[in-house]
Amino acid sequence: MRPSTALPRQTKPLRPWRKTVTALLPGALCVLAAVSLCFGSYPLRLFDPAADTWMAGRVFWQLRLPRVLAGILAGGVLGVTGGVCQTVFCNPLASPDITGVASGASLGAAAAILIGLTDFARIGFAFLGGMAALGALLLFVRLSRRAGAELRSRYVLAGILVSAAADAGVMILKTAADPERELAAIEFWTMGSFAALTADKLLLMAAAALPPLVLLLAFSGQATILSRGSRQAAAVGLSPVLWQMVLLTLVTWAVAGVVSTVGVIGFVGLIVPHIVLALRSKRDKGFFLLCFTVGAFLTVLSDLFARTAAPGSELPVSIFCIGFAVLWFVLLFCSGRVMGGDRGC
Repeated sequence: MRPSTALPRQTKPLRPWRKTVTALLPGALCVLAAVSLCFGSYPLRLFDPAADTWMAGRVFWQLRLPRVLAGILAGGVLGVTGGVCQTVFCNPLASPDITGVASGASLGAAAAILIGLTDFARIGFAFLGGMAALGALLLFVRLSRRAGAELRSRYVLAGILVSAAADAGVMILKTAADPERELAAIEFWTMGSFAALTADKLLLMAAAALPPLVLLLAFSGQATILSRGSRQAAAVGLSPVLWQMVLLTLVTWAVAGVVSTVGVIGFVGLIVPHIVLALRSKRDKGFFLLCFTVGAFLTVLSDLFARTAAPGSELPVSIFCIGFAVLWFVLLFCSGRVMGGDRGC
């Protein structure tokens, strides 16, 4: 065979404004978190001598601070898992939502609610539901390979099928649920909300989601190598099948930890990698760390709007996450640019 004469893909240097935005994002997240601590059904006024210090302290430590930290963790986890999915599948539409993992985890959590299990068992059921969805996804992809379907479309179509089946399962559980208690709890999971988040639930979510998140960041190099194809991965000593399953299992574990605590937060895992690719032109460890920061910023901002947009009530956080995603894609399409998830694959 003749050796390839194709030149290696060159990485375009970042524009100054992109470097500036990337450098300011962590500070902007800290400012947003501080602002979010002050707003809600019980406004907190810092350095106000007339404030009820006992009540303010209780709201701050037991409700507001855990809620903001949970928003940072949940958004960061969804952003990183979305980046890993798009990198491993080399598909700009891959995400925990599209691949059915989030819906499968939601189905498992809903089943645990219907049975009446504890929060810890709910995380286990969410993980099993997510793994079942992942197994079904890979099975459908393998079956469609025989039909000669294109690789990227196989994952997307199989994910839509798995997600639809899991959503149908949730609907079945809703019909069997008690309308006064269990049905309301299941509806909570399907829309996503931080309203019931407490310090104890934050610790539970952190214990479930932080270990796989740390491992995903540690294995970011392997994910990047997988995006270059099975042959190149095997050439450097990686088993493509083994590492794909390891990374997707960690994605499922992390998403299950989030979904079982705050429900399904839609479109964060899909939109965050596209935003990051607009700021950073290559997929490396910095790319995944930036996915965490952008995902956390988007989720905390959406949660702030969710509890302040309608005074006296609280809206599901997914409404604003999906709204931001739609706005971003509209701007992307109007600019005439293709979806950025193909770069670096």
